[in-house]
Amino acid sequence: MFQPMSPESKPFRLGKVRHNAVPGSEPRVGLLDVHRVFLLTGPFGRSLTLSDILHSGDPVGMTEQLKSRCREVVNLHDVTLLPPLDEQECWGTGMTYSKELDPQSPNLSLYEKAYFADRPFFFTKGRTAGCRGPGGAIIKRADSCDTIAEAELAAYIAPSGRVVGYTIGSDVTARDIEQSNTLYISQAKGYEGAFAVGPWVWLGSFEEIKAANVSTTIQRNGQTVFTAGTTLSEMFRHPQDLADWFARSFTPAGGAILITGNGIAMGPEAALQPGDLVTHQIPPIGKLVTTVEERSIGAK
Repeated sequence: MFQPMSPESKPFRLGKVRHNAVPGSEPRVGLLDVHRVFLLTGPFGRSLTLSDILHSGDPVGMTEQLKSRCREVVNLHDVTLLPPLDEQECWGTGMTYSKELDPQSPNLSLYEKAYFADRPFFFTKGRTAGCRGPGGAIIKRADSCDTIAEAELAAYIAPSGRVVGYTIGSDVTARDIEQSNTLYISQAKGYEGAFAVGPWVWLGSFEEIKAANVSTTIQRNGQTVFTAGTTLSEMFRHPQDLADWFARSFTPAGGAILITGNGIAMGPEAALQPGDLVTHQIPPIGKLVTTVEERSIGAK
């Protein structure tokens, strides 16, 4: 039985890593401690996955005990960070940040009406295999002239429906395709390479992170072309409330990761171009840095 973590302990940050000194090695669960990474293993040296910890009854207590008996510690620079996912399904939601709207207005768009609805809307972000991680390349569709990458808090939902951790999600959206017809949302948001997560899974509560800033910076040819931010305190929907609604319709056996909406206004200057460097940041989770590639979706 894993014992609960002491109240004065700081939230852990877990990741999925590959030890650079062992080419072709299997991914490991890493625990970040400043500039060191504890390579965790299960009881008796057995292999361990992120889901083994996240879907346990007490992820924090389990992590604390695994760290206490860990004997393999490496420098952060000696590991490659992978997308912190196992078999979680990738989903998104939106209309979760405060916005000044008149609920009685007859001119509200379909999306704007969702601000006042009890039931949130959900959309798929595609296959887990199509998700990018830290240092990876998100994809701009070649048939889109206005693709953006939105920084969002991403919640890990265990098969029980409980939110067990958080990371940073990059919701890549072909905005011009979505705006041309709402029914095109899957083509605008769910294609391969339209999602990135990382770098770490933060095991604290939403209340502990609620005051954190969320920011996006886009650099092109070494120059900053866009930077803006908001705070998680602007969210009017609690992640666990979103998870409760999600569980009414979906119960993935491997759990799910749910990006919880964008609160940053992104004008035309935020439209991505091939070669851009995109940095999303939410302290204390860290920075999710990706590059941008252009690709014809479905091309052989």
